[in-house]
Amino acid sequence: MRVKQNQYQLTLKQPNPSGSGLLETHQWLSEKEAGLWLSGKMTHVNEITPLLEKLSVHWKELRYGGKLQTTRKETNYQETILVLDHSVYNGKEDFELELEATDEQYGNQVFTELLDAFQIEKRETPSKIERFYHTLE
Repeated sequence: MRVKQNQYQLTLKQPNPSGSGLLETHQWLSEKEAGLWLSGKMTHVNEITPLLEKLSVHWKELRYGGKLQTTRKETNYQETILVLDHSVYNGKEDFELELEATDEQYGNQVFTELLDAFQIEKRETPSKIERFYHTLE
């Protein structure tokens, strides 16, 4: 769940069956619904509940794990968007540099050139939500 423009948005991220990236399904929640979710009292959500059930996940089994807060800075860079995320969660803090492009091959080329120019080692890392959940174990 995230807060966007003082509204609560629940997001389910799934592997994209059509290729790379993630498929995101969003559902707006009322303040009351969000409060229930944050207090561990999950409610049925029309857009997301059926998708969870297809994954054999029952919405009543979901549990609130805590708060992950991300501050994002974006800038246009060589016809792409360069993104720096600063995330804080469960006493941890990390930074993530990513690049968004409409063409994956071009985006990879621009990102590799940027990393090389600043001698930054490219590494595969778990997603921020995965890093968050590892702090709960």
